[in-house]
This record gives sequence, structure tokens and C-alpha cells, in this order.
Amino acid sequence: MLTREKEAGVSLSAEELTELEAGIAEAERGETISGEELFARLRRYE
Repeated sequence: MLTREKEAGVSLSAEELTELEAGIAEAERGETISGEELFARLRRYE
């Protein structure tokens, strides 16, 4: 479980946890995109 609250727990597979941890590490290194870029990427899936 990855949560601070017992009632709102989320179970992740080992693969999902690895992907999440990689994403957190990228953000900590400053490897992010702007909100504008995020929405532009999401629009591709409409």
C-alpha cells in the first residue's frame, strides 16, 4: 500500500510501483513538463 491514510489505500503491482518511483525521481530531478504541454499531449487522445 502506498498511502498515508489506512482507509484510502492503493495497491500497486511491483511494475506499477517501479514506474511510480521512476516518475517521482524524474520530478525530483526537475524533469517535468508545463501544464500547457500536458494538456497538449492529452488532447492527442481525444
